[in-house]
Amino acid sequence: MYRQYTIAAVLVAVACGVPHLGVAADTFNPTNDSSKTSRNIHLSGKLNPTATHPYLGFWKTTCSEEFGLAIAAADERLYSVSFCGPGGCFRPGTYRPNTLLVGDPEYKIEAPGRIAVSGMGGKLTTYVRCWPAQ
Repeated sequence: MYRQYTIAAVLVAVACGVPHLGVAADTFNPTNDSSKTSRNIHLSGKLNPTATHPYLGFWKTTCSEEFGLAIAAADERLYSVSFCGPGGCFRPGTYRPNTLLVGDPEYKIEAPGRIAVSGMGGKLTTYVRCWPAQ
């Protein structure tokens, strides 16, 4: 019997590394990095804020959640924004386009530890920086 999945459910499952939707778990996925997860991404050393990239970190709607956004440096000016869950993280630049954050209409810096991100239909979701701790 075949199961029906919504496109959103399949995208979330692939992003989280769920292997049972007809994709072999050991095949290369160009958008998902299962070696980095919401539980270990902070250990990468790439989420520590710097003078040129003050918004680096792991951001969640509430810090007790398993899912969030890893905001890392993409280059000297840009940030990558990757969705992460327990099964893995999107590879940099594949979840959302690399961005300056400041001045990008898809993002609103509300405070040093609060960023609103535009989602489907332009609805803003506010994230707080959970790592490094404020």
